[in-house]
Amino acid sequence: QIMARLGTAMYGGATTFKARPTAIVGPVAAAAALGRLVRMSETQIVYAMALAANTAAGLMEWANRGTMDLTFHAGTAARNALSSWQLAMAGAVAADTILDGPHGLMATFDTGRTPPPRRDAASVHEILHVIHKPVPACIFVQSPSQVAMKIVGQRDLRIQNIDTIRIRVHPTARGYPGCDNWRLPKDAQTARMSIQYAVSSVLRSRSLSARNWTAPFDPDIAAWLKKRQLSTFSATESACVRACVVEVLLRDGTVIA
Repeated sequence: QIMARLGTAMYGGATTFKARPTAIVGPVAAAAALGRLVRMSETQIVYAMALAANTAAGLMEWANRGTMDLTFHAGTAARNALSSWQLAMAGAVAADTILDGPHGLMATFDTGRTPPPRRDAASVHEILHVIHKPVPACIFVQSPSQVAMKIVGQRDLRIQNIDTIRIRVHPTARGYPGCDNWRLPKDAQTARMSIQYAVSSVLRSRSLSARNWTAPFDPDIAAWLKKRQLSTFSATESACVRACVVEVLLRDGTVIA
């Protein structure tokens, strides 16, 4: 609950940012949860959260390189939380303005957002708003994968009959590190980020199987990737951040959308 509300206040969902929210708000939330579990005083919990906020880190360069950095962010958050509440239990004192103070967590990792109005924590449970990912990949790969699967349901496609595969997404999705990548993946992490690969692999395999995102990758998908065109919605279209349109143009002039 704390992780979701703090993340909403700082990020408001997946937008453009330079540091990964899991590793930034995770330690704070986990420290609070640990404090609650061992029945620390409210003051001690605040100190544990403050100490955890001082550990915040989680950069996004992994998405450009296709490396596994992100897989350690949640673990690092938990480890930092453990150290923070142990310090608080031992009597360490930290700034109780660490979240919203002028030099606190939100100001330091400024995302340019105005925090939303405070909601009644007793009646609104943020966990109920967490989005399910049907495929083991980036959040911005989910919609393209599902839309491609709808294309599969309309027509049995053959690569030799396809002229162009057009994909349109929100500018945030295309600009997210690693998502605009038309090359055949070299590893699983690269595959999980690429919008073009997601669409091509689903059209090729005719499924949303996790196998699509597991190495080794089908080399035949390279031919499908060569057909792709990735663009973004215009400002006047007012598309939501996870919106997606896929159009397959066949050589005979038929358009499947």
